[in-house]
Order: sequence, then structure tokens, then C-alpha cells
Amino acid sequence: MAVNQNYPIPEGTPDSAKAPLAVEEISAVDALLLCRHKRIQLLSKARDQRVQVELYRQLQFFSSRLPAELAALEPLEFYTPSVTRGDERARSLQTFWTVVQALLAQGHAINHAHNPELLALNLPQLRSLLANPPYQILIDREMHRALRVSDVPRFIGEKKVHSVVTGKSSHCWVFRLAGTWR
Repeated sequence: MAVNQNYPIPEGTPDSAKAPLAVEEISAVDALLLCRHKRIQLLSKARDQRVQVELYRQLQFFSSRLPAELAALEPLEFYTPSVTRGDERARSLQTFWTVVQALLAQGHAINHAHNPELLALNLPQLRSLLANPPYQILIDREMHRALRVSDVPRFIGEKKVHSVVTGKSSHCWVFRLAGTWR
């Protein structure tokens, strides 16, 4: 293997190095590569778009100082985190609550609670209502998980409720209403 003057190969095997490198042993290229690697790590975790743009600008700066064979840089989208399952869950939960509010505003009898501060939803009833156009919202295990951690309205639990809709006992998911929900 040819020795590159910009990137010298240290003596011995990588496993034999027990002590960290001294400052004199770190070349300028190595330092730039370390800085660049750190920016890539930060960029892969950043959620805020302004932070992502600033980190990518720094990444471009460090890459522009490297030799051409080491300076290749992917587009910003390559380094930024993709949409996570949590993000998808939050969006689907927000859509779900927007539709539930719309159904309540339209006068649909979906709240089985006697208490005006509570929202008691019978999910099988709601599932049949939301499965059709224009809503087409799937109430599956993922939605159940999202509903269990819902903050607004806050999930209280699954309970048997004496329904104001049917006049019978009904298994419902109960939520405490707050703020704009009242």
C-alpha cells in the first residue's frame, strides 16, 4: 500500500495501540476528518431544521478543506433523520383527534360519558365510522398505543361505562377533556 503524505499509516496494527494519540501525531487532515465526523453524528440526531442547516454548513466547511478524494459530501437529506415511528404516531394521533372533534361538532353520538369533562369512546363503534370515506382512519394496535399516551385529551383508562348513547353498559376508552376540547 502506498504511503499518502496527507494521511500517514501508523506503525503496528490498530489493535496494538493502547495509548491515545499525542497531539503531534494527529495531522490536519485527521483533525478535519474528526470534526467532520462529529458534525455528521450531530446532524443525524438533529430534529430542528435550522440546526440541521447550520451543521450541514459546518460540514461543507470542513469538507472543503480536505483533499478531493476525502471531501465527497452527500446532500443534506442523506444525513438528517428520517421520519420515525414516533413522528408518524403523533401525526396519526393528531389526525384522529381532529376527526373526533369534527364528529362531535357535527352532532355524532360518539361520546358515551355522562360527565361533560370526560370523553368515553367505544372504539369498535368509532372504527366502523372512521373506516369509511372521507376519514379512512385505521384504528389498529399502533393507534391503541398512541391513544394510551395521549396528553390532550389525557388518557384515563379503558372502562365499562353506562353509555348516554345506548343506555347500556359499554366498554370505552376514557379521556379527560381540557382546554379547547370543552
